[in-house]
Amino acid sequence: MKIPILLVLVLLGGGCSSTRNTSGDVSKSNPKLNFTLNNSTGTALRGLYVSPSSSAGWEENLITTGKLNDGDKINIKFNPDEQTQDWDLKIEGVDGNYAEWKQLRLEEATEITLVIKLSPKLVVVAEIE
Repeated sequence: MKIPILLVLVLLGGGCSSTRNTSGDVSKSNPKLNFTLNNSTGTALRGLYVSPSSSAGWEENLITTGKLNDGDKINIKFNPDEQTQDWDLKIEGVDGNYAEWKQLRLEEATEITLVIKLSPKLVVVAEIE
């Protein structure tokens, strides 16, 4: 049974629905890692990056249509041979703001919904199901 996880990260100031296989053959995927990302932030995203936590940098932008509008979702599919367990996720808004989450266990998630919550500080919340 998968348990919903709530992640909160302070939104940091920085300077379409599609299917994307992060590596390898696009006709196959790894259902243990695959997930759907829903953009419910109230703004469009111009960047979405998913990289192994052990990587020093970010992989390519998974938003290939220019932007992911509020209300849109993107299906992320991984190579069937992928064995990495810990992943980092980064989003970039069209306004230059960004948020990052580190060491996510994607095999525990089928869907990630991004929302912005107004509290004493502006935060982006990733609701993982």
